[in-house]
Amino acid sequence: MSKDTKLQRRAVPMSKIVRVAVVLGFINGAIAAGVTYYLNSRASTDVGAFRAWSDFAIWLWPPGIMMMVTDHADSAGFSQRVSGAVVLLFSLAANAGLYGLAGVVIEAVWKKLRAATSSIGRV
Repeated sequence: MSKDTKLQRRAVPMSKIVRVAVVLGFINGAIAAGVTYYLNSRASTDVGAFRAWSDFAIWLWPPGIMMMVTDHADSAGFSQRVSGAVVLLFSLAANAGLYGLAGVVIEAVWKKLRAATSSIGRV
């Protein structure tokens, strides 16, 4: 056996739970970003409603805190808008990663619970 074949790693397939979690993380972040952008662009006078949404969005989209860097991107030039888009994409990717990590933990717990309940039935 050559040294190269020993170093090759087997690709670990992503489970359905993790795939769904990653997609949900990206979609939740995109929706939260859209609603936040809409509320910011409308300059809502209802501060209580915006604050409630902001508190709720931080639970759905924790990396959204990165978007504070781009708060004044609308009134700025092209380069700041591009940097705002880049920060948005990075925060969406980070949110998908966080949701994926949660999916890995949920899957591990689920497998342990299934193994424990199947061993109880055999006794």
